[in-house]
Amino acid sequence: MLDMFRQDRPVVETLNCLYDSVISQGVADAEHKGCILVNAATELAHEDGAVAEIVNSNRAEIEQAMAAAFAKAQARGEIADGFPPPALAQFFFSSIGGLQLPVRSQADLATLNNVKSVALAVLQTPETKQQK
Repeated sequence: MLDMFRQDRPVVETLNCLYDSVISQGVADAEHKGCILVNAATELAHEDGAVAEIVNSNRAEIEQAMAAAFAKAQARGEIADGFPPPALAQFFFSSIGGLQLPVRSQADLATLNNVKSVALAVLQTPETKQQK
């Protein structure tokens, strides 16, 4: 995920790919294991300080890369500037991680795609809203 946000491509395209990947991998996972980082965060981090440190370090690194990508996208006018880049990074990190819950509980594809669509709507500029 980290490398995806370090590439110089439109951030909405990156997020689309990331959401699609989480959804498709989750749907294809017959055992519904989910993401190891999300599992560690929810099942172990509150009891194990070393796990919490790894989870929080990973989150901070990803959010930093996301915030940098959001800042560039806002400067280029690709996305709305209604929220500061660090807040967008926190929101999307949480949204993508949170998407693991309905994925693991076998939610239907329409539900998963609705989560993606609503999240991405946060980034729409007035111009992209009119294109829809």
